[in-house]
Amino acid sequence: MKKFLIITVLMMFSLTMIFAQAEKIEIKMEKFEGKMEEFAEEMENLADRLADEDSPVIIRINESSKTAKVHMGVFPKDLTLEDVRELNYDLNYGVLISGIVAGSSASRQKIFTNDIIYEIDGRKVTNNKAFTEILKSYNPGDIAQMKIFSAGKHIEKDFTFEAKVKSKEEISVDLTEKKKEVDWNTIAINWVPRYYQFDDIDDVNDILTDQMQFSEIDDKGLFMNGFGFRIHAGGGFYIGGEWSWYEDDKKINIEAKNPSNFPGNSPIEHSQKSRANVTREMKYSNGFGGVTLDKRIYFTKYFQPGIGFLLGAGTQRLEFSQTNGDYDWTDLNNDFNSSENNYMVMNRDYVIFQPRADLYIPILSWVGVRAEAGYVIGYTPYKGWKGGDYDYGINNSPDTKCTGLTFSVGPWIEF
Repeated sequence: MKKFLIITVLMMFSLTMIFAQAEKIEIKMEKFEGKMEEFAEEMENLADRLADEDSPVIIRINESSKTAKVHMGVFPKDLTLEDVRELNYDLNYGVLISGIVAGSSASRQKIFTNDIIYEIDGRKVTNNKAFTEILKSYNPGDIAQMKIFSAGKHIEKDFTFEAKVKSKEEISVDLTEKKKEVDWNTIAINWVPRYYQFDDIDDVNDILTDQMQFSEIDDKGLFMNGFGFRIHAGGGFYIGGEWSWYEDDKKINIEAKNPSNFPGNSPIEHSQKSRANVTREMKYSNGFGGVTLDKRIYFTKYFQPGIGFLLGAGTQRLEFSQTNGDYDWTDLNNDFNSSENNYMVMNRDYVIFQPRADLYIPILSWVGVRAEAGYVIGYTPYKGWKGGDYDYGINNSPDTKCTGLTFSVGPWIEF
């Protein structure tokens, strides 16, 4: 690069000398050579800057006020099929912003590299030529409504035009290859009401109905609440987290038998004292959550399917408690030892993988509806259920699986 520039300078110098002699122009060679040396040195410095990929290049330009009235500070170019596919753009017209002038009105008004401007005040921006012609119709201070495809979504924003430069201006242009930056400012949150067809709920219902005298949990499906968030990582990819849970609480009044020996004057009196009315309570919870990765495909503006997965953990938990509500501070040991005042907990945990497909339908630029269908697959390395804080196992407990279809429809909010 340096050699090419130096050779070019020398050729220009030689040609100038030839024309000067032919036209008999008197040139003060000493002054001319000094100017050419300065020019060659400047070009060599520029070559050094170009060779350094990480440094911006300062280009001095003199813009005339006759060419245009407004100045955005963008470098537009015609869209290519490769650009459309890479950015998941769902239309076939517009201009791609390949660079932004530092400190310009576009920079201050949050227009970014790799944005696509496709409409200004209702006029379609079909290509770069149309974009230039549209800008000529505006004066400094005018406000135009622009439609822009930015970071995977369509947005509308008001843009205030500023006067174009009328004198020499120093513009900083980064000539390194523009990379598609992650738009970490785009965050989506969504409520996830989920219907979960849990395959092995019969294991739980067996112990509830056959032994503990509770009514069963609906085996058609569990209605779970949930919450999720997503961060747009560019190219239609969203990373985030999600958690869904289900809880059920049941209480019954039963007559409990106390096997402890009670003093009594007769077998009938002893039998009466060995029974008590108690309140038995059951709490069941089922939930899963983890990190998510989703890819949205911008098929059309109002039809955006996607695929993704969740990887995390899930758990089932059963709690049973029973009390007669009659405790004695001075006799807690006997109260706790009786079958009238008991508590136990059982858990079964899983590693969860959930592949899913979804469909997003935008309503406004910042809100839409998201529908999802998935399938939960759970894995656990141990057998059966565990008691307490996993200090002991539950003998003869089943290897309850964690699998099932999931369906969800809920709002999606981006800001």
